Amino acid sequence: MFSPKTSIWSLRFSKTNRGYLGALSNTGHLKTFDIAKDHLSEENRASIDDTLGPGSFRNYAEPVYTKYVRDVRAPFDHPTRGCEERERIVAFDFLNIATAAQPSAIALDGNGQPQIVTARPPCPPVDLSSQGVLACGVALRDSDVRTVHPLSEHISPVSELIGNIRTRVLSSSKDASVNSDRESSESRLLTSEPVPSREARERALSLGTLGTLLSAKEALTLSTIGQFRCKEGYLFDEARNRKIVSDDAALQDFWGWVERKSCGLSYVVKF
Repeated sequence: MFSPKTSIWSLRFSKTNRGYLGALSNTGHLKTFDIAKDHLSEENRASIDDTLGPGSFRNYAEPVYTKYVRDVRAPFDHPTRGCEERERIVAFDFLNIATAAQPSAIALDGNGQPQIVTARPPCPPVDLSSQGVLACGVALRDSDVRTVHPLSEHISPVSELIGNIRTRVLSSSKDASVNSDRESSESRLLTSEPVPSREARERALSLGTLGTLLSAKEALTLSTIGQFRCKEGYLFDEARNRKIVSDDAALQDFWGWVERKSCGLSYVVKF
């Protein structure tokens, strides 16, 4: 729960939110825990009573789990969010009135100064589907979900789409490097300087990680390249595969090599 060699000074339950526990360590680290219980259906309750006897459900230990863990105040010795030791929180207790959407507490620092601290709300859920669609929850509204779809769902072929993304990112990187008198690794792709094939491959794979960043839709598009290539018929036809992967010089070379080897093998067999 806390870092090693620390001790817990205070444990307090919120007076306004059920199952909301606050814990304070000797380093001034204040954390909160949202504790919840698993719901048991009437069928499970009846099963417990049938197994252990009538009324056993009331005495049966209910499954409890921690739903959220949040930092309200960092320890004083934190490398980036720390403070002077005398400014750390040394005592706290939750208020019995709600001053915000989240429980608030009155805290006392090492200088003897009181302050009101409030935990931030939990981050909305984020998940990525097998189809490459990003689903994001909306803060403070658990029932609302916002989805982000890859561009490849609406634009084809995928090779032209990838080429457009690469052109936009590299052009923006080049403009930024000119304005700042610095040349990024991605913008060098636009120059005519020869580079080893391995380095060119690494630069292509690192698109968007240096210089100009990708948008969410572009990032999802790059993560679903293989899926949409398969939808376009990326299988065992070398000529067709080279057309599908026209945005990837390395794969084009690979399928060209496969085609030459296949032709050579057919010639040997016929001979």
